[in-house]
Amino acid sequence: ALAVLFDRYGGVDAALSLLVRSVDMDPSDPVLWSDLGNAHRVKGNTDQAIHCFHTALSLQAHPDFFLNLGGVRFVMGELEEAIRLFHLGLQLNPRHVLLHFSLGNAFAVLGKREEAAESFEATLRVQPDFAAADQYLRSLRREMQRAWWPSWQVGGGVAAFIVVLVLVQRTVQYLALRSILGTADNRDAYSWPNQDAESETS
Repeated sequence: ALAVLFDRYGGVDAALSLLVRSVDMDPSDPVLWSDLGNAHRVKGNTDQAIHCFHTALSLQAHPDFFLNLGGVRFVMGELEEAIRLFHLGLQLNPRHVLLHFSLGNAFAVLGKREEAAESFEATLRVQPDFAAADQYLRSLRREMQRAWWPSWQVGGGVAAFIVVLVLVQRTVQYLALRSILGTADNRDAYSWPNQDAESETS
């Protein structure tokens, strides 16, 4: 969000000033409301950011807007609501890399390790070089292995099974799809489904 505000408007304060005037002149533009929400979010104006993202979504159901609103709810600790919003965004674009990644983060904070691992795996299927998702997934697998490690009498068989799963996972060839953040300088970038995985991080 911060990079977009600098790229498009020259900074957060300049963006906030310009966008407030812009939505007054054109209150039917969802992109303006979303950008204004991001400006308020960066400034710490949580209530205003939520209002702006809700307004954007009322004008256009777009995956990025669900990502933005879900990101605010996540920071507020409203994890179940964040998960609901991320799921809604993924219904519109199942290959949205940051929605998958954000969903994994929310599940991980809730302690739902299996669901988190599935979300990070989905992230890597869309973008195999997403380093943070790969790191978190490896960490989750280690935690899950420790949590479910049996007594030494039966440990050998289960350990072999886990090794096989890891080896199979490492042989999977993921489709290459790079996520380019904040490079859309025109509103056509918000016309899903032409946009595949371009979005702002939460």
